[in-house]
Amino acid sequence: MNLFSLEGKTAVVTGGTGVLGSAIAKGLAQAGATVAILGRREAKAQEVAETLKQEGLKAIALPANVLDRGSLGEARAALLAQTGQIDILFNVAGGNMPEATVVGDLTFFDLEQEALTNVMKLNMNGTVLPSQIFGEPMAKVGSGSIINISSMAAQKPLTRVIGYAAAKAAIDNFTK
Repeated sequence: MNLFSLEGKTAVVTGGTGVLGSAIAKGLAQAGATVAILGRREAKAQEVAETLKQEGLKAIALPANVLDRGSLGEARAALLAQTGQIDILFNVAGGNMPEATVVGDLTFFDLEQEALTNVMKLNMNGTVLPSQIFGEPMAKVGSGSIINISSMAAQKPLTRVIGYAAAKAAIDNFTK
């Protein structure tokens, strides 16, 4: 693991309270990073961080909403006060909503604009905003990595998840 050591690095994982995000956080922590578990549910962020700490890993609960610039700014300030740096950002937060999925009697023509907009915001804005907030300190020191999680739905559209697939395609484009 020395070749892949992240010792002395600080990583932020948005969506760190979910299944994928918490697994990524654990891998980063096992590689030596101090991992900030970012999620909107403070209790869940604490739970994930405590689980990692019980394994002897370095983790910090970092409650924030990826769609709220103010809460992200507060989280960044709190993290920088604790660690002094941000080296890695994994944008994992995202997902779909039943109201934005074509299933059963719901057809494409019945999809509510609000549901599609909410899915786009969660996935696209929920990637761009953390990149701005947590990427800024990286840019100032000229070092760091931002990794954005997308979906196969971005490359090969899945028929029932129209808003989700479009949002993930937007993340692919943003990342490029």
